[in-house]
Amino acid sequence: MTYSEKIEEMIRQVDKLYQDAEWLRDLATGEEKKYWNEHRRIFYSADSPLRELNNSLSTERANTTI
Repeated sequence: MTYSEKIEEMIRQVDKLYQDAEWLRDLATGEEKKYWNEHRRIFYSADSPLRELNNSLSTERANTTI
C-alpha cells in the first residue's frame, strides 16, 4: 500500500461515517436526530485536511510504500 492509498482509504472511512449517519438519522426519533445531525456536522468536512494533503503530495511521496 502506498502513502496516498492509505490517505484515500482514510478519506473513504470518514465519508462512510458521514453517509451512514444520514440514514440512521432518518430512522431516529426526534430527540435522537439532534445527535445524528451533530455527528454529521463534525464529519462533513473532516476529510478536508486529508484531501488537501493528498493533493499536495509529489508523485514520489504519494507512491512511497508504507
